[in-house]
Amino acid sequence: MPSGHQRSGPFIAAALFVAVLIPAPAVHAQSTTTGVFSQFVDFETKLTSWSGGRGFPTTLALTPGSRARGHLWYTSAGGRATYERSGRYLIELTGRFGYYSARQSLPGIATSTFAGPSDSVLGARMTLQNLQGWQPFIGISVNVPTGDAILSQAQRYARMDRDLVGVGNYGEGLNVAVTGGAGFPITESIAGSLAATVTWADSYRRDSASAIGIQVAPVVQRFNPGESLSLAANLNGQHGAFSWSLGGSYTIEDSNKVNGQVVTRIGHSLALSATGGWRWAENALANVSLSYQMTNRNETVPIPPGALIRETSNSNADVFSASIDQWFGYEDWTFGGGFSYRRRFDNGWPPGDQRFIAGHDRIGLSLAAKRQITAALDVTLRAERIWMRYDAQPVANAGPGTVPNSSAPRLLIHGWQVALGAGMKF
Repeated sequence: MPSGHQRSGPFIAAALFVAVLIPAPAVHAQSTTTGVFSQFVDFETKLTSWSGGRGFPTTLALTPGSRARGHLWYTSAGGRATYERSGRYLIELTGRFGYYSARQSLPGIATSTFAGPSDSVLGARMTLQNLQGWQPFIGISVNVPTGDAILSQAQRYARMDRDLVGVGNYGEGLNVAVTGGAGFPITESIAGSLAATVTWADSYRRDSASAIGIQVAPVVQRFNPGESLSLAANLNGQHGAFSWSLGGSYTIEDSNKVNGQVVTRIGHSLALSATGGWRWAENALANVSLSYQMTNRNETVPIPPGALIRETSNSNADVFSASIDQWFGYEDWTFGGGFSYRRRFDNGWPPGDQRFIAGHDRIGLSLAAKRQITAALDVTLRAERIWMRYDAQPVANAGPGTVPNSSAPRLLIHGWQVALGAGMKF
């Protein structure tokens, strides 16, 4: 069963969300004379549906001649409120929460379903604007554990690959991230920013998913993620019809604990990104983006147990992503389409997923349409066709023998993702 704070979490998050987005009349009246107050809320419902020769974990063989099928329906609502004293400071408050409905059918093995709220995210940020172009800022982001990190034996196969459906787990513990930094001008057309983020993560109860899909009853454990420090830098520029940005971050994590015992320390990670935009006509915009993330080898507990040692091979996988899209405007409509590609280079063990993930390619082709119904209300419809190709997995060795259910052939999965969203300004 979820812990008590997880059960009461949705009510806490809802109350905070309402407090952020619905100010008292007196405060709103004051803002009209001393500054500019604005609010924005958005809603999205997104369905991802797929089928393939195997499901997740990919090491489980199905009934001959059958296909695995699954879907994830995620509905979320969010909001942002800002208060700005021009030339002095800007205050931003944000919140988001949602609801999952997931199902995966593995013929000959099991059919698992899960439905429940997601974790909720609340944030606040203040930016100073009166320091001769420099804009120092400080912010806080809180992950409220309103989701469920414990799935029962019957629910355990409702988890799917996050690169396919967008979600790997349905909840985690309380996380608090504090960020400080500053934006600054370099030239008239180029600006930069530097930031540091410290994240503190509380321990929480979760089920221990199997690494390779062996069917054993899940065991509930208390997991304590390590604190982390992330340093980030960004450059962006605007040159006529062209815009661009370059970014990078470096993250260091402390040790992870299970039931009070240190089990691993994630390797340092580096993430790089680049984006570009070209408004080649008054009503036409083309965008391109690239990113690459790499993580060093972890430190793990040896056998027999002792001090942490560096693993011999990297259980983390580098990830490369690229996308290109084109948008056209016509009266109060905007139409667009795009292509995306992601490569997870190696078979690996993403710590947040609690299970082995095969290296794979993800290709997506998307179409979208946006209608500006009024000056304050817009509606967006998006559809994407998805193709996934998973690498073959070799048999895992365990001492003199091999581990059952540890290998998998090359696998093809295809699916659709459809999303409907709306946004409103106040």
